[in-house]
Amino acid sequence: MPAAISKEGALDWFRKARDQRSANDISRLARRAIAELRSEIDAASLTTVRTAAVKRERSFAKLDLRVRLGTGIDDNVFRSPAIPYVDLA
Repeated sequence: MPAAISKEGALDWFRKARDQRSANDISRLARRAIAELRSEIDAASLTTVRTAAVKRERSFAKLDLRVRLGTGIDDNVFRSPAIPYVDLA
């Protein structure tokens, strides 16, 4: 029977590999994989919670404000030549 293509399905198979007693290397690798998957699942749920909080704040304020600032210095504002042109013709 094929494994479910999901993180939960992968966790089930890694738990089976962790609990087996015949190969310690496989158990150690399975524990590492379980820890990595749990951290990914926790990070994904934290992102979902943050996204929900942002949506709730936007719906409360109904204000979307964007500001773009910039600064610059130009010695020659009018784009005239620094040295005057003299036509000798």
